[in-house]
Amino acid sequence: MSGGVGLPAPKALFKHFSVEDVDEAVVSKLPQGARITSANAHGASFWTQTARLDVVLSDGSDVAYFLKVAKDDNGKGMLTG
Repeated sequence: MSGGVGLPAPKALFKHFSVEDVDEAVVSKLPQGARITSANAHGASFWTQTARLDVVLSDGSDVAYFLKVAKDDNGKGMLTG
């Protein structure tokens, strides 16, 4: 149990996450000319998992983006509102 509230500990949706795993729909939302240099699993909650994308912008500056990832129809409903 997690935190003494009677809920099971969160389960990771993926153990390994890489640049190749980033969906084209996500890539298309990055600023023009941006390049993903790394993508890694970055924690979990009870219903989702997060990922960190390290990106180099067209001006050479580094920025990190964080994604919330969920699976199946339940996940889609949670993330689209």
